[in-house]
Amino acid sequence: MPIEPASSVITKPENMRSPDLDLLFEPRSLAVIGASERLTGGGGLLLKSIMANNFRGKVYPINPSAPEIAGLKAYPRLADVPGEIDLAVIAIPAKAVPGSIRECRDKGVKFAVVHSSGFGESGADGRRMELEMAEIAAHGGPRIVGGNCMGIYCPASALNTIVTYPAFGHDPGPIGFVGQSGWGTEQYTVFGLEKGLRFSRVVSIGNQCDLSIEDLIEYFAVDPQTKVISGYVEGLKRPREFLELAGRITRKKPVVLWKGGRNEKSARASSSHTGSLATNQTVFEAALKQTGVVTANGLGNMLIVSLALSCPVLPKGNRVGLVVNSGGAGIALTDTMESTDLKLAVFPDQVRRELREYLGTLTPIPPAVDNPVDVGWITTWGSSVPYFKCLEIVLNHCDMAVLMCFLPLDQAVMEGLKEIRDRFGKPIVVIPGHPLTQNDGMNLLSRNGIPSYSFPEEAVQGLAALWQYSKWKNNL
Repeated sequence: MPIEPASSVITKPENMRSPDLDLLFEPRSLAVIGASERLTGGGGLLLKSIMANNFRGKVYPINPSAPEIAGLKAYPRLADVPGEIDLAVIAIPAKAVPGSIRECRDKGVKFAVVHSSGFGESGADGRRMELEMAEIAAHGGPRIVGGNCMGIYCPASALNTIVTYPAFGHDPGPIGFVGQSGWGTEQYTVFGLEKGLRFSRVVSIGNQCDLSIEDLIEYFAVDPQTKVISGYVEGLKRPREFLELAGRITRKKPVVLWKGGRNEKSARASSSHTGSLATNQTVFEAALKQTGVVTANGLGNMLIVSLALSCPVLPKGNRVGLVVNSGGAGIALTDTMESTDLKLAVFPDQVRRELREYLGTLTPIPPAVDNPVDVGWITTWGSSVPYFKCLEIVLNHCDMAVLMCFLPLDQAVMEGLKEIRDRFGKPIVVIPGHPLTQNDGMNLLSRNGIPSYSFPEEAVQGLAALWQYSKWKNNL
């Protein structure tokens, strides 16, 4: 499936709307349709999450039989709510949802997130309801996310319906994500936050009865808060448009995609999961390569790649310099690079001489300086100065670097590494000596554009993804 070269301007066919989704992610007011005090029910759980996360807008519980819910005045119907409503969060039985979408239309609600299941994934009757909902949306109704979805996470508005048990922190970041799987979206968000990823907008899109993945990535493409676009896809409603959009967007922003339904059995599972029609995997992946999309082969790999692509600088070549505090780590990094497009930088004699002379004053053991550079047991244990000095020497002769060290990853180390990265304009990734005790430090580095990984294999995967995207972008 060849993709013709695309212009740098993102366009859509004339008969398709390009939705402004700002009020979906940052609504000034929202209504929870199906709200209740019962936390085991969907509406009660969603309302609790919205309140626990201190959503910054107005909240209106909708329930015909409760005058007050969770300390908030409740309303029997949407029509009874005074003022405008930007977003309706819907958690009621599927058969009642089309009627609720009509009420949203009559009230002038701009967006609806349908958490309810029982639509296209359940058979013909469910698909008919989805078509009915889409028809309402197309004729003055709200734009719809779902059904059968987990909804929205947006730090800017402190809105979180995706993970309903904890209250998240709300530090905004550069990663936008759209996923068809509620589980995948939830896990990507939770594990991503643990690893130092920070998000601009996250949406679990479910069955895509109205708003589709294509709409979301087009919005992310022009959203100034989103620097990296990531997604989980099972099937596409408009595959040609998706590929054309991707080919344009990747000229400006990196896109990383995890495609589910890679074989016949999993493709059948995706059909019953979100009612998606799976694409031919081989053809689809071949087409994606032509668009500059970086593909991930699973949840863990997508986290690794997304973290790497959040680095604010791209490598100009594939030569890697390794500065390590362990010979074993150097071997593991070198071995892993053999299966990638990365190359171990070859240092000229004067560089090896400079490293040998510098490190020779700091360690009783002759240092290894051929790349990997093994600093050994330096006498200034705990000081960042030798590591930073070696990085500066190495970065003059490579395109990116890995630092494996036993330093405490604190604010001073982060600021020093950022200064070196920005001065050289080259990516640096870090592997701590004891990852289990350095989670906060790894998180700090990763939040500041210095990807930090627990294992050498992850660091190499991250750099390989950075080089893949940079190479494609520079060869346009």
